[in-house]
Amino acid sequence: MGDRIRCDSDIQLQDKGVVESVISFAIVTGGNNDHYLQNTVKSILDLDLESFEIIIVGRSEFPNTSVKCVAFDESVRDGWITRKKNLAVSHSQGDIVVILHDYMKVNKDWTRSNVEALSNSNWDVAMCRITNLDGTRFRDWTLWAANSVGISRWFIRTSQNLVPYTIKNLTRFMYVSGSAMIVRRKFMLNNPLEENLTWGQMEDVEWSLRVRKFWNYKMFPQMSISSQKQKGNHFKKMGVFSRILMKSYSVLVEKVLPKPLSTSLDIGFIELISSNPELQEAKMRMTALKNAQETLSMDKNK
Repeated sequence: MGDRIRCDSDIQLQDKGVVESVISFAIVTGGNNDHYLQNTVKSILDLDLESFEIIIVGRSEFPNTSVKCVAFDESVRDGWITRKKNLAVSHSQGDIVVILHDYMKVNKDWTRSNVEALSNSNWDVAMCRITNLDGTRFRDWTLWAANSVGISRWFIRTSQNLVPYTIKNLTRFMYVSGSAMIVRRKFMLNNPLEENLTWGQMEDVEWSLRVRKFWNYKMFPQMSISSQKQKGNHFKKMGVFSRILMKSYSVLVEKVLPKPLSTSLDIGFIELISSNPELQEAKMRMTALKNAQETLSMDKNK
């Protein structure tokens, strides 16, 4: 987008208008991962794309003037990653914003044709394949354990699974990892991350649970993003039987059953296809989410 360095953290979230042909890559950093950050920026610059911009939010020694730098005072609040991501979106010019942690890099399958398909599709939030350092899947198209609300709490307790990319009818039970988010700028401005939450307080889970009730969430498996370090991954890939069952069920609810009945069946089916090997992990994360929500509620009532 040009040789611009822009440092300004005192900005309110607002829609200044977008350039639909531009895609914005927004990278958040804490200033201690410059070796990863340089690889991330290089992976974007190496793409054969016509119109894009790179935004970095956070303290960095990054020398490349082809990026837009948004200064951020790290001393204001430790781990304030929600504010950084919201600022990144506000500073962006593209209709599509790809929000990345500084250790995530974009792969060469972000070709012009794939990005054009992404841009021309109807969605609010998108996902591509995400791979860990060892090449395995990492939290890309996933069910989340925190689905236990209302009547569904009797069925959905520890459902944390990497869902086959062909399954499209369970997005209201899914979660988007904060490590790599693909969003429409306007949707994110209207539904920002909760800035009372910081890193480690499951801010991505809170956001997912809030917006998945009405989002249009789509998967684009022809594109991928990779982690430069091995990340803990308690999400499990489905076994062969579960995959066959899931695909058969998907055909049933999408093409055979009337909508009200298929919606009811979705609730119970999640538990059927979910093994529960990470029960304690799920309980710990659910407790953390509950504590974060209680803290958020107390802050708002002050």
